[in-house]
Amino acid sequence: MEKEGTEILDNFESKPMAKRLWTIYLLILGGGISAVTFLVATFWDTLGLGYAATIWIGLSLVVSFGLNLAGFIVGLIERLKNPKRALVGIIGNLVFVLFFVTILAFSFIS
Repeated sequence: MEKEGTEILDNFESKPMAKRLWTIYLLILGGGISAVTFLVATFWDTLGLGYAATIWIGLSLVVSFGLNLAGFIVGLIERLKNPKRALVGIIGNLVFVLFFVTILAFSFIS
């Protein structure tokens, strides 16, 4: 004797987890923080911010670097789930990580 209405539970189809990749989310979040940071830094004097507030630029870049580094590492792990989409996150996060390393190297040189 089966209960009525259980066929809904038996045929439940959800989106597969392979389409929801954290590496893409971290790429968008880290890239967004970087873009907002560079936008604010461009108009620093216009916004009336002084020398004492420059620590926030460095802090936001460190947070963005951490998110992109985490996105790169998570992308390597998620490559087992969905290789094609994870590759987009891996390459995008790697570009941002190399960008921050280039900024750091340039700051040591000059």
